[in-house]
Amino acid sequence: MVRLGFLGFGLILAGCSSGPGPVLTAPQPMIATTISSPPPSASPAPTPVVQETGSDAVIGSPASRLTRLFGPARIDLIEGDARKLQFANEQCVLDVFLYPTGPGEAPIASYIETRRPQDGSAIDRKACVDALRR
Repeated sequence: MVRLGFLGFGLILAGCSSGPGPVLTAPQPMIATTISSPPPSASPAPTPVVQETGSDAVIGSPASRLTRLFGPARIDLIEGDARKLQFANEQCVLDVFLYPTGPGEAPIASYIETRRPQDGSAIDRKACVDALRR
């Protein structure tokens, strides 16, 4: 009777096991593949210029014209062929993003953002441009 109890207990434990241990396999050889990339285009697509209300005096201008309009930039960042100029006073902050329109071209103002310096909330673009003009 005791043997039958041990046998039953052994079967119960066998049912709780997670199965055989991990099966180890030999590493598979790597297969070389060639990935082809699309042919380079003759020239990159030109950067679109975003014309918005109130930005007429800014969009399309080179950095030299912007500094004549607003004075020295508070921030002047250059990254690759793109540039960001920031002009500010007590009334507003104007960020101007300049991009070249084609290969070898000088960057021009393509997009602007305006905000209040106190809380960063949006402000009318024309009002900001007018407030910053010298």
